[in-house]
Amino acid sequence: MRPRYYQELAVHAATDSIGVGKHRILLTLATGTGKTFIAFQIVHKLFQARWRGWIVVAGVTMAMYLILFGIVSGGSRTIISQADSLERRVRELSLLGRRLEQASQRSVDISERVLRRIGSDLHDGPAQQLAIALLRMDALGEAVANDACYREEDHANFLRIKDALGDALKETRHISAGLALPELEGLSIRQVLIKAAEAHMRRTGMSVDMNIGKLPIDVKQSIKICLYRVVQETLNNSFQHAGTKNASLRADVTNRTLVVSCFDNGPGFVLSQIATNSDGLGLSGLRERIESLGGHFKLDSAPGKGTAITVMFSLPS
Repeated sequence: MRPRYYQELAVHAATDSIGVGKHRILLTLATGTGKTFIAFQIVHKLFQARWRGWIVVAGVTMAMYLILFGIVSGGSRTIISQADSLERRVRELSLLGRRLEQASQRSVDISERVLRRIGSDLHDGPAQQLAIALLRMDALGEAVANDACYREEDHANFLRIKDALGDALKETRHISAGLALPELEGLSIRQVLIKAAEAHMRRTGMSVDMNIGKLPIDVKQSIKICLYRVVQETLNNSFQHAGTKNASLRADVTNRTLVVSCFDNGPGFVLSQIATNSDGLGLSGLRERIESLGGHFKLDSAPGKGTAITVMFSLPS
């Protein structure tokens, strides 16, 4: 019975392990005389090979899983660490940005206080002295008019001196008024721009063509002051240096950006020569004031094509 048992076991094992074709060969070996034990050894080795294969596959799979787990775990820790570092830097940059904004606001406030004080000093000092000098000139004119030695040439020189003093007094008062910033609190940016243009027109008689679109109402006070000074300085440069009686003011919002432009049809100039131009300091001051508040300054000019100054400020979402 034992040989027959081994024969059946070999047949079934061969069927499970090596398929139908090999089963026939193994069956032939198993049923042969004296070959039963050899067939059983072959079947046993097939079992061992099969289990060893599964163990190797399981081991390789587990090793790959552990390797992948280590890689993913390490990458996850790196990502978390970098995210924490990035979040910390964002907080630091945000804090730095707020401090920079506060410093810019303080700088604007200090500059305006200094300008107001200078304007007040000009009004109370040189302007008053010039006014007194004019009064004395009038008294002196009446006194010397009756002098027999008084000549027409002397009278002409006297009038020229008086006119020069009058012009100096007028210019001093204009400078003083320009340095003293008007009250802008509570005004919209549209009203601020119109106020700056109208003040210039009253002072100089210059015509300013205004084309102002729909502008935001809630704008920082520092930006309002900056734009008032930009319009004031730009129009003043057009009047004094461009020799033109007309200028244009444009303001609108494009792609969440406030854009304000002032331009004239004057003679213009070569941009590369601006460093040696007397306007360089004024334009440099405008640029620094604008950029300190996070804005952008653009100057366009060419001989015979006028001058355009554009200021841009990004608006919050």
